Amino acid sequence: MAADCEFKFGSYNYGGVIENCKNYADVYGYVGNVAGMTSYNKEGGIIRNCYNAGKIITGQQNAGGITAFNRGTIENCQNVGEIGAEVLSATYTYDKLKVVAGISHSNFGRSKTF
Repeated sequence: MAADCEFKFGSYNYGGVIENCKNYADVYGYVGNVAGMTSYNKEGGIIRNCYNAGKIITGQQNAGGITAFNRGTIENCQNVGEIGAEVLSATYTYDKLKVVAGISHSNFGRSKTF
């Protein structure tokens, strides 16, 4: 993480701010909602000036470079990491692998990114 990265919560952003963060780590999730910054950005949450270069892999569904599910605001963020779905356990097979995306798998909020 960048030295000036600001986190105020855990894997769900319930209305806080994630700002100036960089992720270079690979992130693997066996079930779903896997992301470089936060798995869920709730309404009122802001992700700003963030960058993901890590590989983000879900073993079932919903992977995004910045967030898997967005209802808040994403501003000036960039993803250059590989985003994908792979079989990571015997429980979830290829027929159960679902959608992945570069910035946000599901966007019901606002997004101003490059």
